[in-house]
Amino acid sequence: MSASLVQQEPLSLEKNVVTQLEQAFAGKLSAKVVRKRRVWAQCSNDVTIDVLRFAKEKLQFDHLNFITAVDWKKYFDLVYNLWSIANKVELMLKTQLPHTDKDELVPFPTSTTVYQAAEWPEREVYDLFGIEFKGHPDLRRILLREDWTTHPLRKVYDRRGYPINPSLGLSGPPETWRINEGKIALPAKWLAENPEVEEEILTINFGPHHPSTHGPLMIRFRLDGEIVVDDDIVIGYLHRNHEKLGENNTWIQMLPYPDRTNYISPINWEWAYVSAVEELAGIEPPERAEYIRVIMAELDRIQSHLMFLATAGDEVGQLTGFVWGLRDRELVLDINEMVCGARMLPNYFRFGGVNRDLPKGAVEKIHEALNTIEKHLEEFSAIYEKNPVFLKRFQGTGVLRAQDAIEWGAVGPPLRASNV
Repeated sequence: MSASLVQQEPLSLEKNVVTQLEQAFAGKLSAKVVRKRRVWAQCSNDVTIDVLRFAKEKLQFDHLNFITAVDWKKYFDLVYNLWSIANKVELMLKTQLPHTDKDELVPFPTSTTVYQAAEWPEREVYDLFGIEFKGHPDLRRILLREDWTTHPLRKVYDRRGYPINPSLGLSGPPETWRINEGKIALPAKWLAENPEVEEEILTINFGPHHPSTHGPLMIRFRLDGEIVVDDDIVIGYLHRNHEKLGENNTWIQMLPYPDRTNYISPINWEWAYVSAVEELAGIEPPERAEYIRVIMAELDRIQSHLMFLATAGDEVGQLTGFVWGLRDRELVLDINEMVCGARMLPNYFRFGGVNRDLPKGAVEKIHEALNTIEKHLEEFSAIYEKNPVFLKRFQGTGVLRAQDAIEWGAVGPPLRASNV
């Protein structure tokens, strides 16, 4: 049975997490309350997996947000970010790993035995930092090509690139990326296991440039009739490596980049970045700026959901929904242009506030847009929720149950749609 985490006094829930962790792993772990709803902990690397299991099973940290690493040149920090859905508390767990030479892998046990959602984050850390997660069910690169030979988020990685291998007989600039002796390796399981055997399973390569993918994405489907029985997903065609840019830019020089990380919901990504810097620097934005941020972020959320609603219709032949979604999204983009000076990449947030106040007439324009969108919701409901053709395509397809959504680390609309 999960430990009791009933809140009785300010921060009692967070303090209870700290107490139970330090008691369970005495001498191996230290923890502290950073602020409300956030606990920080650092543990010895030989108990990390045990700490994760204890946090999940005893303290109800059932949702793995992400795994990442930090290269401090002398050692690596391996970082796990956990969230308790029941108690709404975040746990940031760190452990140190020894550093190695540029291309030498650092072994560490996989956490997929505790969290299924760790599968892709561990692949990313392996790809970019060279930490080899022993026992991982499918450890291979996820962002870079299969024939890439280095790990670019290590500090020893030469950001200018690597010399071309002269044996390839290629010409080019003095510094560029190199391939592995000219031998292009295909991803594991990319070819049929036994191409001579005829079977009813059909393999289809979907993408990487297909209009339904909304960006470069490759999926290798295996079909039994019309039923997808297996797939292999290839991402990374559009990885901008903002992390490496951040190693050489100032804090303020990085402000335009969150917009480009997710151009469908740029303002919310700006907010995530400036909030992190403000917390580090101890900056408290003025109240008016906080209100403006909330207003613009909520408008940003509305327009991004309208885009999702529109494209969902497009993919099942509901072109009316596609046009209506883009029509209403334009109302919010008009506000972005009026307030921020740009429609898609606003670059509006600043450390300590926003780059300008709301202009004259903005509040009235916001009210007008929201009233219009609210009136149109009934129209969307009619063509989506009350349309038997649309419902036939969606009901019972791709069902993600609540527990599966949590276990696999779903966030945002997919998690809410699973009733979490």
